[in-house]
Parts: sequence; structure tokens; C-alpha cells
Amino acid sequence: QSLPLRYCLVPVRTTTSPAAVMRQTFFFWDDTVALGGWEFWAIVDFSDMAAPVILSETPSSGVVYDVAKAGDILVVKENLVRGVRLQLFNVAVPTAPVLVSTWESDTIPVWGVHTINDTLLFLGEGILNIANPATPVLLSVVPGLPYSPPGGDWCTILNDTAYVAHSNWYDDLVADLFVVDLTDPLTPFVIGECVLPEWEGASAVAVRNDTIFLGYYDIGLSPGVVILACETSGISGCTFLPSSLVLSVYPNPFNSSVKIDAPAGSTIEIYNIKGEKIAVVPADKSGLHQWTPDKPIGSGVYLIHSKIGDKSLTKRVVYLK
Repeated sequence: QSLPLRYCLVPVRTTTSPAAVMRQTFFFWDDTVALGGWEFWAIVDFSDMAAPVILSETPSSGVVYDVAKAGDILVVKENLVRGVRLQLFNVAVPTAPVLVSTWESDTIPVWGVHTINDTLLFLGEGILNIANPATPVLLSVVPGLPYSPPGGDWCTILNDTAYVAHSNWYDDLVADLFVVDLTDPLTPFVIGECVLPEWEGASAVAVRNDTIFLGYYDIGLSPGVVILACETSGISGCTFLPSSLVLSVYPNPFNSSVKIDAPAGSTIEIYNIKGEKIAVVPADKSGLHQWTPDKPIGSGVYLIHSKIGDKSLTKRVVYLK
């Protein structure tokens, strides 16, 4: 059924050329939206939909891939030629944003930025404390959450729980959806995973009432939406993995050896990104294993595959020389 649509054109430009607005970089509050694009971000007043007003426009050193607001602080994620950085702006006066600080991580990859509350941000693999926006602090790291290039709406947070879409483009065994408990920001942890082997590349997630919506796109697949009916005990038709199957790897990235926490009696195998098995980790009755490459390997992504009985899990690790 056709629906009546209202739309308007916002002529946002950089100082040198028209700028494309990135599809994932919108953050709304009141009648205002922050949006980002190619080498810029802007704040627009939509109180009059017929005549939106650009309140401010700020140039960027790279592509603005995500924005989020916590209190009066707007956090802008920039993808640079080398690496990612976050810039924190005070937007109490939206017509004149003030740069407060710049933050980069050498500990975790930053998927994006998502507001937990006025002082905490969820970055995908960690939580950033911006209680003092002049000196942001990485508060904690989420163990066992493999990196994923984020899609548009990669995360939804409800009631101290993060639902994270994972674009598992290269491995059907890696979960499409991770559920992370954020109750204690110092010790976030994965409480559930969902694998849909017939789909690849979850790029968006939304939760409404008792339903989880996952959006997909990938080479060879038409864009689509998978609807998962969520029950109190897990996800109907796609249950959470029991705690006995938890697989944790750390540090990640690593450059000498990586510790692997898996159930006692598990078979641990290492694969390269091509799917070639390159190592088997000796069994350990305690469940604590360690992989130290016994021959030179190249920097990049490797897959740690744990199997016990007919159950298995796979985690990605990044090796850096």
C-alpha cells in the first residue's frame, strides 16, 4: 500500500564541493539531527520540515561514518586513510560546535559509536567513558566479540543489553547476531549468539517489543530482512548458545601468542582466511589453551575453531607482526 510521503532537500555542502551524506550517520534529538558525510558533518534543525535550517557545518579530515550524542557531547567517528579516530564536540550551542578532544584506540578496533547513557559509549568491542569529555577513557573490553565492519544500524541498546549485527561475510560459523550484557560497564560480556547459516552479512539490527529485525546485504544476495521472534529464554528458532560453549580469545589483536578459553575436551583448530587449516592446538584439561605460531605467518585475520561433540564455535583473531 502506498503511503503519503513528506520530504525536503537539505543543500549541505562542503567548502569545496557537494558532499554525499553517509547512510548510517544520523543522530536525532528534539527537532535536530546531526548527519555526516564525505569530509564533513552538520547539524540541521528540522522543526519546520518545509524549510530545514543548517545550524552548523564542520569539515572533517576523513569520511564521517558514525555520530552519537551523549548529553551535550556529540561524538564523531572519522575513518581516515590510516585508522579511525573519534572527535568529541560540545554542541550545547548547535550553531557553534566546540572541539573538546580527539581519541584514538590502539587496543580495540572501533566499530562505531552508540550511546549507553550521558557518560558511556558502546564502541562494539569496548566501552568508552566520556564523563570528562576532555580525557575519554577506554573503560572495558568485550571478550569474545569478533570484529565486524559495521553496517548502517549495527547496534541497538535496550535495558542495558546491546544487540549487535555482525557481517560474517567470510564464515558461516560466526554469529550473525551477538547479544552483550552491559549491566556492569566494567565487565561487559556476550550472553548470546545467533547463527543463520543460510544468510551472510548482517548489517543492521532493530528491536521492537519481542521481535528482533536483522537486515542483510551481501554479494550474491538480495537485500532482505530476517525477523526473529525473541522469547525470554532466547530467540525462537535460533537459540542462544549455552554458556558451556563459550569461546574466548585474548589478546585480540595479538603478535606472539593468543590465549584460548574453551570447554575442557574441546578440539581447537586454527584456519587462515582461505579456510586452510594451519595448526591444531594441543588439548588442555583445564580448558585454557594457547596458540603460538610455530612457523612464520603473515599479518591478518585467522579463525580459531573450537569443537566439542556436535557443537562448535569460531572466533576471529588478528595477528600483527
